[in-house]
Amino acid sequence: MKAGRNLPSDILLGLLLITGAYLWQRTAFPLWMIDLLPIQLAAYEWKHGEVEWMYTPAEKFDEWYSTCDSTAALIGGEGFGNPYFYPPFVAATLAPFSEYDAHIWRNVLFAVNVLLIFVNAWLILKVGRIPRTWRHYLWALALVLGTYPMSRTTKLGQIVPLLAVLTWMGLLWLRERKETAAGITLGFVSAVKLFPVGVIAFPLIARRLKTVVIGLGTIAAIYGLSLLTLGLHVHQLFWVAARQFGTLVYPYQGNQSLIGWFVRLFRDRPLIDIVPFTDPGIEIARYAIIIAVAGITLAWMWWHRRAIREDSFAAFAGLLMSGMILSLPTSWDHYWLWLLPVLGWALYEEWTAGDSRLRLIWILVSGFLFVTKLTRFYVETELGRLMTGSQTVGMLMLWMWLVWRVRRAAQVAAP
Repeated sequence: MKAGRNLPSDILLGLLLITGAYLWQRTAFPLWMIDLLPIQLAAYEWKHGEVEWMYTPAEKFDEWYSTCDSTAALIGGEGFGNPYFYPPFVAATLAPFSEYDAHIWRNVLFAVNVLLIFVNAWLILKVGRIPRTWRHYLWALALVLGTYPMSRTTKLGQIVPLLAVLTWMGLLWLRERKETAAGITLGFVSAVKLFPVGVIAFPLIARRLKTVVIGLGTIAAIYGLSLLTLGLHVHQLFWVAARQFGTLVYPYQGNQSLIGWFVRLFRDRPLIDIVPFTDPGIEIARYAIIIAVAGITLAWMWWHRRAIREDSFAAFAGLLMSGMILSLPTSWDHYWLWLLPVLGWALYEEWTAGDSRLRLIWILVSGFLFVTKLTRFYVETELGRLMTGSQTVGMLMLWMWLVWRVRRAAQVAAP
């Protein structure tokens, strides 16, 4: 076995930090509120009894947009255009603050997302069990600063960075056998953002049934209380909207799921098309992807479940989340933040191992495609449509590396 590699020089580290800070601010500014404003509008509509406008079917989009655009102007909103897909209790909880100027909401979330840059760097070290020194922390910080999804979410006004961090806090508590805290945290995140409920499969496979029960119980308690206090009607509107979002596919190049890339490659739709759609061929492809990627992911984790230990924790958790994100009908590129701690650990592990140049190149290429967005190559040509899946390929390569890493953990754990 070859000797491990040391981290690159501090000169390169300094250059990457400067480059990362430059790229972050260039992408993040000027600040928008296009993804935060729908939450404030839903809170405003709930407060003023305009429940029908909180969740609107696609066929009434034009009428909904006209009405909500007028409401957005009342609270100082800019750039409105996205529907609201979060559960009713999120809007109801925030309703008392809904009449504040939209710029206040935007600036508060901006401060939270800036803080989360440093939290994510800490998470990379914590999840990967990397020595927590200033040098290692600065390398992790350079990765976070250079990650396009992080700066892009800051610009758009997204709460996904916060939800991703909370997910990893729950998983870390699971690793530390603080199962009550883990279950409550994972349950809360899943109640707010639905698709992370799939993460519950990890403690299930790991036979941490207490976490599973507490997580599902937390979800049930939140929605039960929400139904009792907010009523059935608004929840029916929410489930119709959520079901529609979960079955239609957005051709827009920001959708980096495998099926989104498939649609851009094989359906004659503009790359900036934000209108979701489906057809029988897309449905067949979508289910095939779910069976191939999500099925392999769960089966592989179950087959090697005895290898789930502290040192293989990141591999199993990362494999599950990468398989989930690739299999969704819509995976916006900011969903990649759920895998950022795993990517940082994978880069560190392959760089310091020194036993395979091929794997090192593989994970470096995966990392480059994962953190960048090559929009200059996204054009209405066959090559351009192929390039729109660059981040998809980065995630797919990471998923494949994690498949290998889980297998290696099983081989090491075998008696």
